[in-house]
Amino acid sequence: MKKIIIIGSKGNGSVIASSLEDIIQKKNDWQIAGYLNDDYGKEKYIFDIPIIGKVEDYKKFLEDGYHFIYALTTVKKAKSRYELFRSLNIPAERLPTFLHSTAVIPKHVKLGYGVIIMPGVIISPGAIIGNLTQIYGNGFIGHDTSLGEFSFVSNNASLGSKIIGGIGAHYGTNCSIRGNIKIGSWAVCGIGSVVVKDVPEDAIVVGNPAKELKKDV
Repeated sequence: MKKIIIIGSKGNGSVIASSLEDIIQKKNDWQIAGYLNDDYGKEKYIFDIPIIGKVEDYKKFLEDGYHFIYALTTVKKAKSRYELFRSLNIPAERLPTFLHSTAVIPKHVKLGYGVIIMPGVIISPGAIIGNLTQIYGNGFIGHDTSLGEFSFVSNNASLGSKIIGGIGAHYGTNCSIRGNIKIGSWAVCGIGSVVVKDVPEDAIVVGNPAKELKKDV
């Protein structure tokens, strides 16, 4: 039985853990060893899974053959969390991809390493899902759409066909993205937004139709 550690906290980390426990019950070939997290002080557990160290402790677990899920994802700190991941230099073969049994993923889909696919997700043929991407419950990805590394697709987000998504793009809950457009790296498509045209890098778009929020000068 292979052991896996979640690098993360009670937010995304616990949601991923819940889905992962369901996957493990069906396949029984993994064991969740615990969390690595820097912010929990005297707390020893996140729900019933132990906190076994800080992020910097990953090296000793790497040497001992453990695998990892990188769950440190948040909109406001996306870039810094991505850079933290890159600094860890965890080999790709130690970052498994997990697919929930209720997800529909045809054979003509390419999945990177460290990808997490939650319950009810549907991915269409020809899609490319970048490394470390997380697709939450009931998300839909259209055919021939490409999502960049470290993308985050929230629950019930619907992405059309032939979209080109950049690194670290965030697709909010219930957003709808028209096909044949580009979403720039680190862009944020807000909750419930209806995106019908290209979104620049680092932009935040909201509304129906989605418009870019003005940044403070």
